Amino acid sequence: MIEDYSIDIGLAAGIIYHELSNKKMNLSTLEKHLHEKGYNTTTALMALGWLAREDKVHICKSNKWSISLK
Repeated sequence: MIEDYSIDIGLAAGIIYHELSNKKMNLSTLEKHLHEKGYNTTTALMALGWLAREDKVHICKSNKWSISLK
C-alpha cells in the first residue's frame, strides 16, 4: 500500500513556520523540534523544502545551516 505523506509534510511545514515566527533556528534544532512532535528527518526536510519553494524561508549556511522567515 502506498501512503500519501503530503498531509504530514504540510503539517510539518506549519510547525516549522510557527517555530520560525519566534526566532531563526539552525537546522539541527529545527529538526529536533519536529522529531519531538513525531516527524522523521525526511518529512522535516521535505517540509522545509516546501516552505523554501513557496519563498517563505531564508536558508543560509556559514558554519551551520540557519533558517529564518522572510
